[in-house]
Amino acid sequence: QNAMNITLNLSWRDDVTFIHEFDSGASSQATRGLRSLQISPALEYDINKNFTLRAFVDYTKTKPYLSTSFPVTSIRGGLTARFNLN
Repeated sequence: QNAMNITLNLSWRDDVTFIHEFDSGASSQATRGLRSLQISPALEYDINKNFTLRAFVDYTKTKPYLSTSFPVTSIRGGLTARFNLN
């Protein structure tokens, strides 16, 4: 039997730290932090009981809250072939 497995991993992260100065009446300011989105789909196909093919893509986008850091986007993907000697 040939089997196909499809997986999709999603991750969202919003991490920020604020500084508050209550005595001055100023609004709060972000001192560090980032927003991050990660999407990772994968497809795995069993050709037979000893041979499996897997295709995957990993997409990550990070956007910082501060203007001193740059946004980063990375995409990586590939194809994996696995052969079992049993």
